[in-house]
Amino acid sequence: MYKTLLGSEGFRKGIDLYFQRHDEQAVTCEDFFAAMRDANNADFANFLQWYPQAGTPVVKVTSSYNAEARTFSLKFRFCSYHF
Repeated sequence: MYKTLLGSEGFRKGIDLYFQRHDEQAVTCEDFFAAMRDANNADFANFLQWYPQAGTPVVKVTSSYNAEARTFSLKFRFCSYHF
């Protein structure tokens, strides 16, 4: 996900910073998050809510197409977790 949001260059910057800070150390998900955030001056606070939750999220996706306006819309809604 981080690579998709940051692109290859931004992701690489985050990885480089992560290893500079934590090479040969025990780490947490928060350490990885902080390196990605700090290397790219990005706000990924919403990512932290996914880390402590077990299971696979169930997401409902709906779409609609308006031919007259030539628009396509997607809506995503978090439903629950499946264990």
